[in-house]
Formats: sequence, structure tokens, C-alpha cells
Amino acid sequence: MSDHYRSILQLSEIDSLLLDDYPNAAVAYSLRKLSSTYSGSAIRVRRSSDNTEQDIGFIGNELDTTSLTNFVGANNGFVTRWYDQSGNANNSTQVTATVQPQIVSSGTILTNNSKPSMFLDNQDSLTFTSLTPITTFTVAKIDTLNYAIHYVLYNSVTPSGYFYGGTFTGVNGLGIFDGTGTAKSITGEDTNTHLGYFNYNGTNYEVAKDGSAISNLASGSNFDLNYIGRQQTALTLNGQLQEIVIYPTTQSSNKSNIESNINTYYSIY
Repeated sequence: MSDHYRSILQLSEIDSLLLDDYPNAAVAYSLRKLSSTYSGSAIRVRRSSDNTEQDIGFIGNELDTTSLTNFVGANNGFVTRWYDQSGNANNSTQVTATVQPQIVSSGTILTNNSKPSMFLDNQDSLTFTSLTPITTFTVAKIDTLNYAIHYVLYNSVTPSGYFYGGTFTGVNGLGIFDGTGTAKSITGEDTNTHLGYFNYNGTNYEVAKDGSAISNLASGSNFDLNYIGRQQTALTLNGQLQEIVIYPTTQSSNKSNIESNINTYYSIY
């Protein structure tokens, strides 16, 4: 394949919005635009100077960083709401200022791989209306290895969720805890950005990272999710987060194409 033709394909993938090609997500949170039919904002941000909040939308298919920096100024900016682009209006929110994810630090937008990113630490989290996932894609990274467990998504009713690593028994990389027994994960915990794939196949969980083949974790029960992160010290994501897309039906046959779309934009692997 020529470099010219490859460049055309890459531009086509970048311009192709994920939910246009693979619709019917249960929720879709991102700092890029995911659907051409979505006309709302990306996030709602609180600035530290006076606690005023403002919605921040998109310019083209990118986060409107100019409006974000103009609003926050030389201060810090925190996400109070991450809007759902799926059309289901299941927005994730956080009303407690001390545990809101940060997106601007002293006037500078926080980034990961040159793309805007939310930073979570301590008990930072967002909540949404509980749903039962089947296939989930996440773009996140952990910033420290010496941490109990880095939950990216969590069920606050029956403790369970998806994680990116930690020091608990059974935790070594991306994996799940279904609320019984021990956590189960694939190997290779590090502080790099990873595209996570979590799929419940009706019997157990399948997990993969960065477009790799799936690993069957042989954990029997599916569970609901209602938290991004977890509001408990050392049990939430201590790191960065850019995208979460959850489907209520299996996307196993679309896995490689969805991962390609995400990776083309975020340059993860």
C-alpha cells in the first residue's frame, strides 16, 4: 500500500465518527465528538476562581479548547458533568467539588498523547444511572503502580467493576471483579495509555488491551455499573481518562474496527 493511499485511509478513519459507524451504545462519554447527530456539549466545567460552571462543546469533532481556556483563565478547571453522546441522556455527574476530575491546571489544559484528558486521583469520580454492560471500550492510563486498585468503572451497590491495575490479589493489569471470589486480570500492568476491551459473553468475561486477542477470565456473573472511578481513597483510578463507550449488546464482531477507530484518534499503540 502506498503512503499516499495509507494517509487517505487514516484521514477517513479520523473523520469517521465512532457512533455513526457503530451506533446503539448505552452510554458514550468522550472528549471528542462521537456522533454526527449529537448536538450537545462534551463536558460541564467548574472554574476554581469563583466556582462558576459552563458547558464546553466541540469545534468540528474536537473539544472546544479555546472556549475552555477562555472560561477557566489562569485557574483550575474541574469536570462536573460528562455528557452522554449516545442519545440516551445518561450523563455522568459529580456535585462534590473535592472529588471532581480535573481538566485544566493553572490555565493549561491537561493532555495525554496531545489530546485533552481528565485527571483523577484520591476519590475523584462521576456517577451515572445504573446500567448493565455487555461490551465496553475505555481509553485510560494509571499514573502510579503502588495503588490498591484502579477502578475505571464501578458498581457502588455490589462492589465490582473494571480496573486497569493495582496491588490487590488477582490484579496485575486490566481486569474485572464481579463481586465474588478474587479479582481476575490479564498481565502487564504499567503506566502507559491503554485501550481496554471488556465483554461479557453470557458465561464469563473477556478482556483485551490495545487491539490484542481476548483473554477469557472465567468469571461467571455479569454486573451493573454506575460509577466512573470510585469515591474511595486508593480504590479509584489514579490516572487519566479520555473515553468510555458501553454497549448493551455484544460488539465482539466489531471489536477490531471499533478499536481501530479509537486508536487512530488517540495513537495508543
